[in-house]
Amino acid sequence: MQVKEVMIPDVAVIDQEASLLEASKQLREVDSDRLIVASGEQPVGQLTEERLEAMKTGKSDLADTPVAEAMQKHVVGCYEETDVRDAADLMRSQRVKEAPVVNRYSSLVGRVRLDDLPASAAR
Repeated sequence: MQVKEVMIPDVAVIDQEASLLEASKQLREVDSDRLIVASGEQPVGQLTEERLEAMKTGKSDLADTPVAEAMQKHVVGCYEETDVRDAADLMRSQRVKEAPVVNRYSSLVGRVRLDDLPASAAR
């Protein structure tokens, strides 16, 4: 079974030039604890709710700080053709609960949650 068969096509995406204030508003409206940061259709990072909260308690002015300054640049993701067992192994080894899914052109097409992968993906 491939990731594209179990992925969620709905992805919370924000442009890297958007402000942290915009990101905060968007995070309150989505069913995720993170936003995928994109440049066009390609993921370039992620912004977690935890990181945003840390920025709020810091000295950053959320309205004037671009998402690119706060995002995590290393994103664990997979291709839509990836076998679900391989995706589960990768996510467990990297300790991530949710990962973006891209197509062969590296365009964002969905997201996958470790908890949503079939039990058969456990090795």
